[in-house]
Amino acid sequence: AERAAFRAGTRGVGSNGVRVCAGALDEATRLLDNGALGIVVPHVDTAEVARTVADAFHYPPEGRRSWGGPPAIYGYLPPSVAEAMAAINAEILTVVMIESPLAVENAEEIAAVAGVDVLLIGTFDLTAELGIAGQVTHSKVLDAYARVGAACRRPGATEGAIGARISQPRVDASGELDEPIGARARLCERALSDL
Repeated sequence: AERAAFRAGTRGVGSNGVRVCAGALDEATRLLDNGALGIVVPHVDTAEVARTVADAFHYPPEGRRSWGGPPAIYGYLPPSVAEAMAAINAEILTVVMIESPLAVENAEEIAAVAGVDVLLIGTFDLTAELGIAGQVTHSKVLDAYARVGAACRRPGATEGAIGARISQPRVDASGELDEPIGARARLCERALSDL
């Protein structure tokens, strides 16, 4: 995974973001040290786990990430350490995946965690955990989207979705036109490509 992230960065691939396995924060920090600027972490069910993720990806005072020497994103020749830490903290995109009913229930608290930038709904895993595998238009899924979307209507939070394509727009609870889930996936892709 580290090599893939490095190659993506050197080949000009837009996102320079990678997905790690749940609980593999040590792997994620190595990827960040090698130049990745966005990390997607699956199965984040609570604000406590989200805080652990955000802390691992950000240098002090925003987090607890250790300084492993001159970082790749500066060509291993950074400005002062303090300046580099602050600049890198500002650029890191932390994406946590909402893939369970517990995560949906805790979405507001997860979205409020400093250092978490995107709540990305893993639709297929969510449908499996809801007992409706693959039924992406089921009311339980649409309700989960509404709840996570409401949690992300705070400054700095973004909602994304993967694993679903719903081509028909729908109206949200307030009567406003809501974009299709596929458009939300593109929103998250744009956030990653803006790194």
